[in-house]
Amino acid sequence: MKKFSWLILIIFLVSCASHKNQISVTPKANFEDKMQAPLPSWMHKIPQKAVVGIAPLKSDKESSIDAARKMAAVFSNRNRASIVISKMGNREAEDDLADMQVKFRMNVGDPLQAQKIYEQLELKAETKLHNYFIGLFAPAEIKLGLSGNIKTSSKVPTWYQYGSLEDENGVVTCQTMASSADLVRAWEKAAENGRLRIAEYLEKHVQGLLASHNQNIDKYISVETAQNVGAFKILRSSVQVCYKDHLLSYKVYMEMQR
Repeated sequence: MKKFSWLILIIFLVSCASHKNQISVTPKANFEDKMQAPLPSWMHKIPQKAVVGIAPLKSDKESSIDAARKMAAVFSNRNRASIVISKMGNREAEDDLADMQVKFRMNVGDPLQAQKIYEQLELKAETKLHNYFIGLFAPAEIKLGLSGNIKTSSKVPTWYQYGSLEDENGVVTCQTMASSADLVRAWEKAAENGRLRIAEYLEKHVQGLLASHNQNIDKYISVETAQNVGAFKILRSSVQVCYKDHLLSYKVYMEMQR
């Protein structure tokens, strides 16, 4: 009986050892290769009269294409013509606890125009990144020459300079960035930041007020922008994939011009 117990114990230990040998660990280098998947060159330099649309990748591909097409229509509409409203209120008081800052920023377009653009757009090229469908859309009559892939990077693109804004004879160019765990949100937010920044540069209404309360002087500053803007275009863009603390996120860099 004792020999039989030892035999059972040996068989158990051997089976555990063989199971342990079957466990495979994905090398870090291979994981980073998957994160930094190649993207087509049109994602980095979008052809004229074309627009990128992004949507979550679904089992029904047509649903993904339609969702990306809708995003592309709204995106194109805001680049062509949209309303930018930006308000910032700031209060500086001698009592630090009374300091206050309020910001409101909004960028909207005409939904009827977005619907018209949606009806004109046709899928010209497509790719995917992780769980996202990415499409390049343009009117049916537009012919695009597309070639080449560029790998996504875990580094900031060399051309990006934080806070860069240039005005050459009325042509304003700025560089923006936005990050999110959602690639759709990061792409939209980067472009929205660019439109808002250019609009705020073109028009600002600044108001100031000094008020005295019980021998304390408070300073109020109000900065407002309300403008119809359009004719925006994306000169170049880049997607940075970030993986930290087991969380995946995206940073989108854009250079926009008006």
